[in-house]
Amino acid sequence: MTHAPDPAKSETAMLAYYEVTTKCNAHCPHCTIPDKQKYDSPIERSFSEIFSDFSYLKNRLDVTKIVLSGGEPTLRYSLPEMVHYARTVFRDVAVISNGSNFDVLQNVPCKKWVSIDYYGYKQDSYRGIKMWDNYLKLIKNVNVRATMFNDNFTDLKQLIETTRLNNTEITIVPYKGTNKDFAPSPEKIMILTEHIINGNYLNAVIDDSATRAYIASYTTKKDFIGCSACESIIRVKPNGKITPCPFLPTEICDLYDPNIQQKIMQYRNQLLTVYPEKCVKCNMKIICGGCKASANHHCPITT
Repeated sequence: MTHAPDPAKSETAMLAYYEVTTKCNAHCPHCTIPDKQKYDSPIERSFSEIFSDFSYLKNRLDVTKIVLSGGEPTLRYSLPEMVHYARTVFRDVAVISNGSNFDVLQNVPCKKWVSIDYYGYKQDSYRGIKMWDNYLKLIKNVNVRATMFNDNFTDLKQLIETTRLNNTEITIVPYKGTNKDFAPSPEKIMILTEHIINGNYLNAVIDDSATRAYIASYTTKKDFIGCSACESIIRVKPNGKITPCPFLPTEICDLYDPNIQQKIMQYRNQLLTVYPEKCVKCNMKIICGGCKASANHHCPITT
């Protein structure tokens, strides 16, 4: 911190996932954004609101990192200008895109992540738009953010190797939600984790509290962290509401609520006492806590 600490604030600087629009051109089966907000009447922050929000996040909540997302952020053609301004405010700036709007994405002056879940044109089929060819055009300049489902284990292994060959990164997030048909099995999580560790894939990580706890349970890894919602991560929706993370839908308060710090901390304390059903009897629950936005069907600890 560069100033005297406010006792109401967390000591941990935050990463904000900031959604610039609900508009999207994809048709992902697992998406939770209502169709009306995606295709007909998108919710968006104005340009002036976005600039004010950035300053507020930095000065009031100690946000040092921001990820601009959506919806599909490149459907806002002013995204490069938003990024330029964000870079004057925050230490780290990134964008998560589906990669379909090539002309805008290639001109975004920050770290870029493309949501790729399947290898090759299976990706286009699943998302309902053309993405793969654009990814190949940008392959050495974009990282991959993948969702792990029950049916894309082989695809993820191919993507891990592809990103390594191109000196880029891949972050894999197990499906968040309650639909067991989408969730990967615990066995597949274990095998993929071991594939990454044994293959020394330093560019690949599975971003999931249960998976990190699984790794910590049989290695000497010292930097394990559980759920970071409301501790080092928040999400700002296009309506200006704060939620605990990109996956938890609960709206804590408005961004400009005068008691925002206290409300975020209070919600964090609540999260620490709530466990998904699968986690209730697990002896790792105090350390891990499970993902609060998921039924944790994928958890490799309590199988």
